Amino acid sequence: MATVKGVNRTVADAVTAAHVLDPGLFGGNVKVQLDTYEAAAIASGTVIEVGGDLPKGARVINVMLVNDALGASVTLDVGDEEDPNRYISAYDGSAAGVKWGDLADGIEYAVDDTVPTTPDSQVLVTTGGATATGTIKVAIFYTHE
Repeated sequence: MATVKGVNRTVADAVTAAHVLDPGLFGGNVKVQLDTYEAAAIASGTVIEVGGDLPKGARVINVMLVNDALGASVTLDVGDEEDPNRYISAYDGSAAGVKWGDLADGIEYAVDDTVPTTPDSQVLVTTGGATATGTIKVAIFYTHE
């Protein structure tokens, strides 16, 4: 059986000035933002801003969405203005549950805020499908050194 190394482990093992890792990728301190929204018959397509603006250069490790049973046919996307479902796409919110971000583009995403009209620093939850009622909680885990 072979032993192989991930990209960052390979860079960390290469002891040269040309191979320097962003501290947020290897040995960074994890930060978290928590937020809760109590939905009361909000319409499909409602956009909920959660947490504060992430700092430019922050690396999003993952997001966790926790919800009550929000109603039949309710879906939830978690993303930002640039990509409304960067972290979670079309999650079924009809039953109470917990959903971790599972989209490859969202894991290790580096906030760059390069387009002022569509900022990627504000995490958004967008409802879909039907009217939603219940608690929506979000935890955003990121590094920023």
